[in-house]
Parts: sequence; C-alpha cells; structure tokens
Amino acid sequence: MSRQMQRWKPVLIIKAGLLVSGLLATAQPPGLAQAPTTDKSKTTTGQKAGAGARTEANAPAGWSLFKDPTGEMSVLLPAPVKASKTDTGGAVYDGDEGDITYRVSFRKRSTLPAAREVEVFCGTFATKFAELMESSGHPIKMSEARTVSGENWCGRIYPYVNQSGRPGSVLIAVEDKHNLILHSLGGAADDPHTKLFFSSLVVHQGD
Repeated sequence: MSRQMQRWKPVLIIKAGLLVSGLLATAQPPGLAQAPTTDKSKTTTGQKAGAGARTEANAPAGWSLFKDPTGEMSVLLPAPVKASKTDTGGAVYDGDEGDITYRVSFRKRSTLPAAREVEVFCGTFATKFAELMESSGHPIKMSEARTVSGENWCGRIYPYVNQSGRPGSVLIAVEDKHNLILHSLGGAADDPHTKLFFSSLVVHQGD
C-alpha cells in the first residue's frame, strides 16, 4: 500500500473532527480575530512537571510556544501556526511537521463539575468521532482511554489506529472556560513529539 493511501486521507479525518465539533456545540473564544502568535519569551507558568520555560527549551527544532489570542492557554506547536474556524465558528489552530498535523481547538464547556464534564464530554466526543469515521468508510479502532491532568486542566487521551495501522491520538482537556481538543493526526500517543505536544498544554488562570 502506498504512503499516500497509508495516510488515509487526513483531510477526511480533520473534517470528521470538525463535524463532531459542530455536534457538540463548538465555542469560539473571544478575540479569535486577532492574529495568533508564537511567544519565544520565557514564562514562569507551566505543567506540574516543570515550568513553561523548560518545556520550550526542550522543544524540537521548528517548534515554539504558541499562545491563543486571549492568553487562555499555551502549548508547543510546530511553526508556523495556522488559524481557522470550524463551520460553527470555533477556533482551530494547526501546526504541521512532516505528515503529522498537530491541532488545537476549542469546545463549549458546560456547567458540570470538572470530573463529571470529563466523563460526559470525553465519552460523547470519542463515540461520535468513531461513529463518523465508520460511516465515512474509514473505521478506526480506539484503545482504552488514559486519564491525564496538567496545569489547570484534566481529561483523557484516546489513542486510535486506522485499518492500515496508521495511528492518531486525541487529548480532551477540561478546564474552567472551555474543553480543549488536542489532536495528533498521524501521531501515536506514545510518539515523543505527540507526548511533548500533549504534556506542554498549560491553561492560564488570572494571568
């Protein structure tokens, strides 16, 4: 099977994820119209495992610390970061490295307590995503979800593979304002760059 076929039409995967976004009432954070920036200055806010400055110091060549226009969150992404919107107006940010796309998007947050929000939203998103891929003729097999947490967020990681064995992984992070979706399209959950992408997520409160 050719490499192109093994990539199993990443545009289709992206569209499926965006359609799930619409089904789950995607929210656009304020200030999306502002140009997104990558911030190469040091920061004292970071993951529980270490400061943001340290995560940027460990970034691969071509990656930098991205902050959304409102300053709500920051994450390491390959540069340049491209901003777009879903059909329902939600914020989407992409960084590409080779044949892998690292995507961050915003979803509406309910008023449920965090633990309950994780249970309800994560489960619904994962189920809908799998159903949409199945109905499109490109079924995926999801592995058992992993419970994770970081700086001011908690959630789950969903690893998956397609029929040809190409991996992908989704981190759903619940925080006070939004549910954040970090999607490594083509990257296994245990891939070093995917792990860095997920672990570098920081939600800023009161900055």
